[in-house]
Amino acid sequence: MTPYIHLRLSIRLMGRYLFLAVALCLPIGSEAGVYEDQVQKMYVAYYGRPGDPGGLNWWAGKLENAGGALSEIIDNFGNSLEYVERFGSMDNAALINNIFVQLLGRDADTAGLDWYVGKLESGDPDWSLASIALRIADGVQEGTDDSALVANRMAVANAFTLAVENGEQNYSSDSDILLASQLLAGVDSDTATMELALSSLSGSALSYYQDNIDQDIVVNLCSVCHVEGGIAGNTRIVYPGGTDANYGVLRDFILLDSSTPALLLDKASGTGHGGGVQLSVSSDGYQKLSTFINLVSN
Repeated sequence: MTPYIHLRLSIRLMGRYLFLAVALCLPIGSEAGVYEDQVQKMYVAYYGRPGDPGGLNWWAGKLENAGGALSEIIDNFGNSLEYVERFGSMDNAALINNIFVQLLGRDADTAGLDWYVGKLESGDPDWSLASIALRIADGVQEGTDDSALVANRMAVANAFTLAVENGEQNYSSDSDILLASQLLAGVDSDTATMELALSSLSGSALSYYQDNIDQDIVVNLCSVCHVEGGIAGNTRIVYPGGTDANYGVLRDFILLDSSTPALLLDKASGTGHGGGVQLSVSSDGYQKLSTFINLVSN
């Protein structure tokens, strides 16, 4: 059964699997997570949508069996009923340009487009449309606007897939696919567009907290002092323990009044904080905390 047919089944009946992709497209650490991240990028580039949990997990397994060589599975990934239904009427130039639009949010330059069209029409089996999508994705240069946009779209795609897996987001109909595609299309290199998209996901704040905040920040850093009997046990933030309970404490503090979000970030970065710097303003953790605050506030 193809992943697209899987998608038409009830997503909530699929077996849960570990999907700990983090926002901002940071590495997950495990091989399984790396494979999921690679497959997710191809869903964004080739289909213009987040992967559904069943399809993502299935293709990540295929990629693992191929020893991590995405080129070994890419053509099978690209040949699907979904591709035929959504893109089958496009000519070659439109298909390649669509990959640029879906992954990078812009049209291909004329020279590059002509070159890729020539490769696609050469008949060389190494230059299928899916393999071209892979090459375009792999060719994104770090530190560019393209790189920032890809990272932002991947963050939203990962959060969306996680929300589906957790039963917080519908993803079982053609209209659901269209809405997910439109969600990604609205994300560009500006972090604010990523945060807006994340805030629109059902249950996204809790999901984001579970995967990015609870263990790395609350448990490993804050709970050293901000617990009953701790040095900061008499402050407005006291964590009782447990993911859901800790989430509730932090969420309620953020929503306490208009000043608490900025206060929380100041304290974390060491301003007026007895515990000193916990998260430097340039750190990944600080950016994650800021994203979480925006999710809660919105």
